[in-house]
Amino acid sequence: CPYSPEYLSAVVLHDYMCANKKIYGYELADKLFYEVLIEIGVPKWKAKLFYFWVKWYHRLKMTGSKE
Repeated sequence: CPYSPEYLSAVVLHDYMCANKKIYGYELADKLFYEVLIEIGVPKWKAKLFYFWVKWYHRLKMTGSKE
């Protein structure tokens, strides 16, 4: 689960940046999410999986919104 305590620092940073998307943008938020996951010791395969989940979520979200 991405909301497990072991991922909390990456999730909090990502959520903060997404909440302030006009400053950071989703692309940077997703990229830093991946980098922080790697930095805190998440296996690369799992970090990539989480990265692709959030990236695809944002792509889907943007195609259905007027942001």
